[in-house]
Amino acid sequence: SELAPPQRGAERVLEVESMSADEYTTSPFRTTTGMSVSSKGGDAWIDAQSNSRFGKPFADASQAQREAILNDIAWPARAPASMADAVSFFNRFRDLTSTGFWTSEIGVKDLKYMGNLFVHEWNGCPPAALQKLGVSYAKFDRSKLRLTPD
Repeated sequence: SELAPPQRGAERVLEVESMSADEYTTSPFRTTTGMSVSSKGGDAWIDAQSNSRFGKPFADASQAQREAILNDIAWPARAPASMADAVSFFNRFRDLTSTGFWTSEIGVKDLKYMGNLFVHEWNGCPPAALQKLGVSYAKFDRSKLRLTPD
């Protein structure tokens, strides 16, 4: 399955990565003791769910059918206990996919990350952010080097 970040096709990630998405997301499973079983087991679980629910492999399922399966395991707090292993697999796979994208050249460009830039004049945290956090510079505790609540 293609589990790329929103609005990104797996092919965009592959354009800039020397390692394929499959190699990237499965290599940690291969090198970590016992994880290769989890990776293969996760893929097999997803296919088994698709075959059981829709009578076809996951790759042949419609977008809505694939989303139904993935939504069952994408939200740990909502997933039934019987799907705990699938939830764990999906979370790990999602983390690896996101890391692969956001650390690639195209992902960094998408973030508009400019790197560590010298700040000529530091004016502190914006007032709206301070207000949202309920803190102010007027009550800065120098002994603890932290802002205190208003």
